Amino acid sequence: MLLAALNSFAREGLQEARYKQSGSAAGVTRDSVHHHFKSRTNLLQEALELGWRI
Repeated sequence: MLLAALNSFAREGLQEARYKQSGSAAGVTRDSVHHHFKSRTNLLQEALELGWRI
């Protein structure tokens, strides 16, 4: 899910990236993404941390 979000943020930018896009790319629902990440900023932060580790 985080890699899909990272790709979504890279393509769309913070203002345009949506839970639905990230979830769809990861094969999960928008609600599932929102359950784990309460804000887009939180999602971006965790996705970037993953990106820096790999």
